[in-house]
Amino acid sequence: MSSVTETVNQEHIIIPDDRQRSIRHDDALAELIESIAETGQIQPIVVDNANVLIAGERRLTAIRKLVSDARHNGDVLCRRIQPESDFHRHAIELEENIKRVDLTPAERDLAIAEYTRLRQAQKGKAKQHVGGGHSQADTAKELGISEATVSDAMKSATILEHHQKTNPALAQQIIDEGWTRNAIVNKFKQDRIRQIRAEIGKRASEKLSGKLDDIVHCSNALEFLDGINNKSVDLFLTDIPFGMDVFKSADLRNSSLGEQWEDDPAAVKEFVRELIPRVYNILKDNTHAFIFTAWHQTFWIEEIAEQNGFVFEYPPAIWDREHVTPSRQPTLSFGKTYEYIVHLRKGSPVWPESLGSDVIRGFRRPTNPKYPSQKPPGTMGYFIERGCMENEIVVDCCCGSGSTGVDAINLNRRVLLNDINEEAIKITKSRIALECKEKLDAIYSGA
Repeated sequence: MSSVTETVNQEHIIIPDDRQRSIRHDDALAELIESIAETGQIQPIVVDNANVLIAGERRLTAIRKLVSDARHNGDVLCRRIQPESDFHRHAIELEENIKRVDLTPAERDLAIAEYTRLRQAQKGKAKQHVGGGHSQADTAKELGISEATVSDAMKSATILEHHQKTNPALAQQIIDEGWTRNAIVNKFKQDRIRQIRAEIGKRASEKLSGKLDDIVHCSNALEFLDGINNKSVDLFLTDIPFGMDVFKSADLRNSSLGEQWEDDPAAVKEFVRELIPRVYNILKDNTHAFIFTAWHQTFWIEEIAEQNGFVFEYPPAIWDREHVTPSRQPTLSFGKTYEYIVHLRKGSPVWPESLGSDVIRGFRRPTNPKYPSQKPPGTMGYFIERGCMENEIVVDCCCGSGSTGVDAINLNRRVLLNDINEEAIKITKSRIALECKEKLDAIYSGA
């Protein structure tokens, strides 16, 4: 296939409707515009004999912007190629696009995968030990990249294409935010783990004759508490929710290194204002409530708790997570290694004889949690053992991944759990079904 390079005025170049993409007017495009203005067009665009664009739309867009600003005469350096077929035309376009520096990793992986499949549609798939057809090694050779890069790109593209079908908004977020290949693969692994655990939990819960439905509920936390009898609960234990819709996000990455998971602060404060009096009502006299919370929320809880009859034990307890969450501004502030636990008393409990130290150690925070604020095994149990006795009732209205439930059941306590997030409920049920089946059967055998 021969090609010639010549100059064509931008007015005569046609962008076909079936291939025109939405060009992002981002910093990279602005840089390209200024680069062409200062040094001229270095790389030609690709057109066919009818001046129909095959590749180089961003360069053409940049030149047209310069023409509109009277900073360019409109002459475009073009490499003229006559494709042998529509397949060939598309292959040329993909090959050119893969070399674009402005592509996000996801876009490049999708293009590499599409190029490979296109060539295989032309030549057939290569057969091991036989030869012929088109292989990933052939793609690597034609594009000038490694075979490992092609293999990894195919895996990443498969994940992205799945999300494009099942959750288009998520797929677009992954592409636009420039996720790395590792982040894309990890997201898929997390989703698959949740799906598998949910399926295992579903099957296990069916064998438990609906007992999980008696203790795990999916509803608004406040409505859930309204359905519990007054003075019927022996211990309240929860973790104030940070972002109730976290599973709508792409990967749960936004934490202390980016946007916080916390809901609108005013909404959280209002939630706390509504929560505390309900907790007071359901607790028996002379009982404890423990609430994991952010440091600034302790002040809201103190004010509201004392208005509603609780004794606020000050200062709060501290969980030493033994794992530092780096600061977003490391030169200005410390990384975070601890978390507050507010202690509220309703009356004057006489059990246990000692609550122990106000610094809780020995429970290292997971470095790769499958749920935001996931607690390691035993963390919630530390407070359950100190807050109530065996066979008494523990309530967690924002149970997340179910750590309170697992620890409570394993410590021979009865438990009522709730979360507004359906994904959290699936995780909770699967964990209890897998980790607590024998205990659960024993607790409810006489019910």
